[in-house]
Amino acid sequence: MQEWVSLFQRFKPLLHTGRVIRVDPSDPAVQINGVIAADRSEALIAHVQLAESAHNRGVAVRLPGLEPERRYTTRWVGPVDSDRISYAPNVHPDGPARGAAIPGSVLATHGIWIPRRRAETIPLMHLQAVG
Repeated sequence: MQEWVSLFQRFKPLLHTGRVIRVDPSDPAVQINGVIAADRSEALIAHVQLAESAHNRGVAVRLPGLEPERRYTTRWVGPVDSDRISYAPNVHPDGPARGAAIPGSVLATHGIWIPRRRAETIPLMHLQAVG
């Protein structure tokens, strides 16, 4: 609980001033919620695994609302012990894009692949504009 409180304090300005988004994923057992900064310089996205998925493929998370021409890094924040949250081996500690910067247009159209997660887990992903 202490780690979640620390995360809230760290991201409080973004959470209180950003625009809330909800993305419809292809898997009904997953819910994607997030907040994008007003200047679109960063975002905090929650991948909520509500229940067991009917398949084991994971889900592509498309993120509308970012600046198409800007590039964003993606990092896991919060409790990301892959033994506890994921069925996929070797969840990369630098995030789903392994530290690479991805254009906002690609994030909106193709998205980020999130591997299959254990039910009732919520990994958080922080996106930060580069430059």
